[in-house]
Amino acid sequence: MVAFVCRRVARSLIFAGFALLTLAAFGGQAFAVNTAVGLCAAPGNHYLTIQAAVNAAELLPAPRIVRVCPGTYAEQVTITSGLTLEGIVNATSDQALVVPPLGGIAINGNDIFGNPVAAQIFVASTSGSVTVSHLTVDGMGNNLAGCVTTTLEGIYFQNTVGSD
Repeated sequence: MVAFVCRRVARSLIFAGFALLTLAAFGGQAFAVNTAVGLCAAPGNHYLTIQAAVNAAELLPAPRIVRVCPGTYAEQVTITSGLTLEGIVNATSDQALVVPPLGGIAINGNDIFGNPVAAQIFVASTSGSVTVSHLTVDGMGNNLAGCVTTTLEGIYFQNTVGSD
């Protein structure tokens, strides 16, 4: 009976020591909450579109990272909360490309003068900073009827803090 109790105490002490070492190793570091787009080996829950991954990430606690696998994504993206949106490199391909949806780009904002803006990636009134990196934005085939009244933007930050 004494040997059983001693083994139990010894196991508890070993587990407690391991837990303390783990906490010491990662102490003070924030763990990012991840979502991913596409079928590559990125960490987190995977989604088929960038917008679906952004929507899911915005519901999670910060810091949030949305990783975009190499591929072509025909969509407009709106970001309304602080997060990092980044394309990732795969061994065989290293480009995450955002192109207009099949129906063309819709107006989704206004510039400082009130003129309409059609942005491929629209970052608006977020809480927290937004970083966009390692993505290629191609506005060809946008179906806008002239750029005289509507400004076409690849990545448009409106009333927010961020970088691209």
